Amino acid sequence: MIENQLLRVAGIVACVFILLTSAFCALADETQDSAPHSKEIKALMVERRAVLQEAVRASERAYHAGQAQLASVIESRRELCRADLELATTQHERLAVYKRLVEEATALEKATKTRYESGEATQIDLLKSTAARLEAQIELARAEIQLTDTSKK
Repeated sequence: MIENQLLRVAGIVACVFILLTSAFCALADETQDSAPHSKEIKALMVERRAVLQEAVRASERAYHAGQAQLASVIESRRELCRADLELATTQHERLAVYKRLVEEATALEKATKTRYESGEATQIDLLKSTAARLEAQIELARAEIQLTDTSKK
C-alpha cells in the first residue's frame, strides 16, 4: 500500500519536473505546434512512448522486488511525461497534458501534506510540493492564455 503511494508520488514528482523543465520549450516554439510531424517521426515517437510505458512498468516491478531504486522509477516516469508533451502536436493537446499535470501536482501536494502530518515528510518537502503545484497552475494558465491569443488571430 505504502509502496504504491510512493510510486504514485514518484510519478507525480517526475511529471511535475518534466512540466517545469519542458513547458517553456513546448510553449515557445509555435511553429513546431503547427507543423505536422512526418509519418515516420510520429511512428517513432509513438513507439518511444510505448517503450517508455514498458520501462515504467519494469522499473516499478524492479522497485517492488527490491532490485531498483526509487530514482529509476522517477526517471522512467520523467521520460514518459516528456514523450507525452512531445506527442502533443496542438495547443489543445498540450493544454490537456497541462491540466493532467495540475491534477497530479495537486495530488502530490495532498499526499505530501499527509506524509508531513504523520512525520514522514519534511516541511521542505511540503513547501516544494506546493511550489510545484503552483508552477503547474502557472503553466496551465499560460497555455490557456496562449490558446486564447491564438484563437483571436
